[in-house]
Amino acid sequence: MTEPEFFQTWEVSETSQVFWDGSAAEARYLVKWGYDCICKSEICHRVVQVFDFQHGSLFERNISLSTTSVLAAIHQRLDQPWCRLVTIVGRREGGKARLAAEAARQREGRYADGVHRIALTGFPASAAEPAQEIAARIAAGLGLALPSTGKPLAGLLARLKEERMLLVLLDFPQAMAGVDAVLAILQCCAGVQLLVTSEQALHLRAEWLIPWDGN
Repeated sequence: MTEPEFFQTWEVSETSQVFWDGSAAEARYLVKWGYDCICKSEICHRVVQVFDFQHGSLFERNISLSTTSVLAAIHQRLDQPWCRLVTIVGRREGGKARLAAEAARQREGRYADGVHRIALTGFPASAAEPAQEIAARIAAGLGLALPSTGKPLAGLLARLKEERMLLVLLDFPQAMAGVDAVLAILQCCAGVQLLVTSEQALHLRAEWLIPWDGN
């Protein structure tokens, strides 16, 4: 069987899609990608499958998604009020930070309290309290003076509680205990959205993953 013509140049824009052929009463093609199960974490995976109902044929191919397509996927998520956390996941020095920076630039002007990029590079692996260290880094990046007494995270949450902003955390450290800082922001600061880059998922319920391989 010959591949459908649209499969040659088609760009992915939905997690799954059914195509109807002309006025036919039944669907002609089922298109999906990711793995066998379509779920929220697989929007940008590269394996695409097309099933031709009419001929019972399955086509499969790897498609490199363009930066434009992946940026569109990021905006599609962040445009939803129920989306609080998007994580761009990929290998080290694979261009995740550049992708997030461009997404942040494109979203400027959409938040009452702005879009803020915070670099977490050079995070000390030996940090005794990673969540507190991350909170202190975020506060410094935002130019916030926290109280001299108490924990940095508590002070940061108090300052962000009423804010409406996009917080972009670049190069989230592998000290995954620091995820507690992200979770606290999600729970206490309803007006803050987070866009994070990391080598691995944060494994939080609110998280939407955008895989990126640098192509």
